[in-house]
Parts: sequence; C-alpha cells; structure tokens
Amino acid sequence: MGRTLDFFNYTKKALYLSKNKKFDEAIIYFSKALEIRNDAKTFYNLGLALFNLNKFEEAITNYDNCISINPDIKDAYHNKALALYNLKRYDEAISCYEFLANKYNEDRDKYNKIINGIKSEISI
Repeated sequence: MGRTLDFFNYTKKALYLSKNKKFDEAIIYFSKALEIRNDAKTFYNLGLALFNLNKFEEAITNYDNCISINPDIKDAYHNKALALYNLKRYDEAISCYEFLANKYNEDRDKYNKIINGIKSEISI
C-alpha cells in the first residue's frame, strides 16, 4: 500500500509543479512515480514537461512509452507529432497526423488541415 501511496503523492506533486510551470522539478517527481509504476498518463505528463523545456527527443520517448501502454491516448500522438515537427522531422510528424486522421474520423478534417499545412510549409 505504501508504494501505491508514494506513486500517487509523487504524481500529485509533479502535476502541481507542472501546472505552476516548474517543469524541471516536475520531471523529478514524474520520474520517481515511474520508478514505482509504469503508467501511461504519467509517461504522457512527463513528456509534456520535457516538451515544455524543448527537450523534444526525450518527450518523444515518453510519448512512445505512453502509447505502448495505452494506445488510446490521442494527445500522446498529437504531442509526439508536434515534437517531431519541432525537430524538423516532418515526414514522421505527418505520419503521426495521418494515423490520427485515420483512427479518429471525427477529427479527420482537423488533422488533414495540419498535414496540408506542414506539406505546404516544407515545399516553400
């Protein structure tokens, strides 16, 4: 029971720190929580904290970990695509958005607009 409580306390502290834009500190607590339990949302939130510090490669790793545990967290794919875009890995970003467009029909138009925007931007 103690480790479960530790996991939740670390996660709660990390979320508080992230909300207050203290991303370096949040990363420490998300990492401590992940030492106790591999949790999709915690990997996702760690990815967000890293993304906010422009640590895009590390963010991608954590989004991938999130997706491997729970492939239904749509924002993990979207944020992974944004990180890839920021790294100028445009083809990979487009692939993520194409996946989202195919998986989530209700958002297909939104993702296709993003894809077309990237394609027009890189063809300039």
